[in-house]
Formats: sequence, structure tokens, C-alpha cells
Amino acid sequence: MASLKVLAYAKLHLVLRIVGRREDGYHLLQSLFCAVDLADEIELEPLPRGIEIVAPAELGPPEGNLAYRAAKLLLGENGPGVRIVLRKRIPPGAGLGGGSSDAAAVLAGLNLLYGFRKSAEELKNRAAKLGADVPFFLGRSPAWVEGIGERLTPLD
Repeated sequence: MASLKVLAYAKLHLVLRIVGRREDGYHLLQSLFCAVDLADEIELEPLPRGIEIVAPAELGPPEGNLAYRAAKLLLGENGPGVRIVLRKRIPPGAGLGGGSSDAAAVLAGLNLLYGFRKSAEELKNRAAKLGADVPFFLGRSPAWVEGIGERLTPLD
């Protein structure tokens, strides 16, 4: 089986209103998210078992990386494996959603690579387990976002 290359696009907040704060520290917001052409490049290489990630050292240990966690969530403990080669173009910590975008790209890419046939709704539900804004990155349409980022209204 051949490897698969995918792009993980950054996002901009075209509008950002902080409208409150939850007791757990998350900010409540209203925002207009828009994907931009700046993107990380991700290569997914099939492995018989296990998950490996090749990424810049400044991203920390693999277990904390959202791309790694997305692969683990979709492949489980006993499924096929993958080597994730992550070429960062989105600056980490810049508020552009690089980690969340990487996670969404890995979910969508593995679904394609292994022919899992997960529906868009199934992928969205799994994405939400990884982070509030991860579901946004499963598409490219601008979206009005509320809550902590989990309530999306696509603006096609």
C-alpha cells in the first residue's frame, strides 16, 4: 500500500469576540473562522502495527501531539499502524490552529488510506474528542463558531 500526502491548513479568526469564561477556564467565544493557504504537510505511511511520528523536536513527545492522538483514536490499539511524517509550516503556538488542523488531516487521511468509510459525521464526532476546533478543519468552508469552538455553522 502506498503512502498518502495530505495538507493541514491554518485558520484565521476574521472576527473574535470573547463573551465569557467557563469555570474550567475555557473562554466562550463568537468567531468567524476562515481556512487559509498556509498548510502543514503530512505524509501517512502504512505500517503493520503501531504509530510512529516524525516531527520537529520542539513539538514535544509524540503522546502529546494531536496528530499522534488522532491516529490512536482512529486506529485503536489493535488496528493497522501508521508512520506520520509532519512537515510544519504553520508556526506552533501562533493561534492558527496548526495542531488541530494536523489532527483533522490525520483523521481524514487515515480514513482514506485504509478505506474505513467513516462518514463525515463520524469523523466530526471523533475530531471533537481531540479538541473544540478540530471539527472545523475537516472542511475548508468558513464557519461561524460559538461556545468554546465546538458549535459550528458553515457559511458556504
